[in-house]
Amino acid sequence: MQLGFGISTCREGIAYAPGFASPADIVRLSRVAADAGYTSLWGNQHLITQNAVAATASGVPNFYDPLMIMANVAGQVPGMQLVFGTLVAPLHHPLLLAKQLATLDQINGGNVIAGLGIGTYVEETTMLARPGSPRRHRGRTLSELIQALHALFEQESASFHGTEFEFDDVGSFPKPVGTLPIYTSGDSDLGLDRAAELADGWILASRSPAQVVVKREQMARALTKHGRAETELPLAVQTWVCLEGGGRSARSRLVESQHFRRQVTFTGKSEDELIAEFEERNILGSAAAAVEHVEALAAAGTDQVALIFLGDAVDDVVDDCEAVAAALR
Repeated sequence: MQLGFGISTCREGIAYAPGFASPADIVRLSRVAADAGYTSLWGNQHLITQNAVAATASGVPNFYDPLMIMANVAGQVPGMQLVFGTLVAPLHHPLLLAKQLATLDQINGGNVIAGLGIGTYVEETTMLARPGSPRRHRGRTLSELIQALHALFEQESASFHGTEFEFDDVGSFPKPVGTLPIYTSGDSDLGLDRAAELADGWILASRSPAQVVVKREQMARALTKHGRAETELPLAVQTWVCLEGGGRSARSRLVESQHFRRQVTFTGKSEDELIAEFEERNILGSAAAAVEHVEALAAAGTDQVALIFLGDAVDDVVDDCEAVAAALR
């Protein structure tokens, strides 16, 4: 099983306080992860400050464009797989995104995975609606974007006719180095069915090993429905990590984190409910607990785990990243 490391492309205000990491800090963290033995770097995407972030963050977060950050990292930390977990589909047009992803794939030697999702925060996609036009249907947009990207990646002259996107006889170059996999996130019935029909892999976020087993069973049925074998669709799981350290318990570090403050506002759940949920689905405690959780995810059928470390400062994340890697070795 491969081990990934989450970088802060758009995690300020989500997991970290505003001003957490500069682009230079992200390169530093990427080097630390590479030296520690992680094989992939995971970045996410947001467009604007969301309501739950504005209500809880101590300032305005930097949402760095993930494609540009990944290109910068690729030039300075070679050899790492670059994974988008995830890009928000309704923010993109396939003609532009195909060009950006294929160029990045060329820069990184054919080692890019494009994870796509519908987006958690509706206010982000609403902002891009044209005046007088309805907002895009997020699920349909994601499905069409996957199909259009495959056409642009694979065909010398590509055409696509959908409800959200339409183009004829487009030659999109450069092409990816080889096959650029497109993963989808989301574990609703519709999300699983979409992945089973259209995707090259699928992403779950913040799910316990027991939940992964259940989701794999659901995915197996969806793949059978679409005439595919389960082995055709690798699974990646993104997992939050909060370790004890700096004289504080893991629980204290979690409750004091921006990640937790945002969750309280966004979900409306109590602190006790959120702590229990985090501990069930993620890693809370020690490096040894991280090893146990990662091994359980592997046993549940996970092909790649991406760890997103919570911390007050970059040095905290460096320490925890290295501690977990050492324990796993």
